[in-house]
Amino acid sequence: MRNYNVFYDASCQLCQKTKIIFSKLDWFNKAKWISIQEINDNPSYSFLDKEALEKEMHLISPEGKVYSGFFAVRRLSLAFPLTFFIGLVAYFPLFHYIGIPLYQMIAKNRHKILGGNCENGTCKIRK
Repeated sequence: MRNYNVFYDASCQLCQKTKIIFSKLDWFNKAKWISIQEINDNPSYSFLDKEALEKEMHLISPEGKVYSGFFAVRRLSLAFPLTFFIGLVAYFPLFHYIGIPLYQMIAKNRHKILGGNCENGTCKIRK
């Protein structure tokens, strides 16, 4: 049974690579990866902000809580054996002061990180 619904942009290469890496770490199939392009007509996810989904990865925990950006990565890291310690460290007090800007910097510069290899400009963050 999958415990986490993880929403990602399937048109973004960095998002796809993140999904591949996390999927390899997900030994117990705890995450269900859902493309944001697939949820437009799904009433189950109508409460999610479509613009926010385009800017950051989102996660719905087994408890039904929605996490986004750094907080989604931090929560998902706790679910996998190889990243559990990293996720635990990310919960240390004040760590979010480093984690949030780091996540935002990577998200904002994902086109540059991919060496300009981003189809159709989909890696551009919409503001």
